[in-house]
Amino acid sequence: TCNTDPHVVQYGDTLWAIAEAKCDGNIQAVTDNLVYAYGSTIQLSEIIWLPENQDCLLENRGGEVYDECG
Repeated sequence: TCNTDPHVVQYGDTLWAIAEAKCDGNIQAVTDNLVYAYGSTIQLSEIIWLPENQDCLLENRGGEVYDECG
């Protein structure tokens, strides 16, 4: 499961580090999901939403990110 409070990107953050800090379980699956939703490059002050858990898919629809849990 992940803490689903939004994360504001700080200097030095990576998607892996964000997933590792806010989620339990398969960090690789969560990171892959974040890359799918946000791309491989994140920007300072960007708001990152995390999935409820590693099995939920984050879907980016026109800049809005949705958690698809089936």
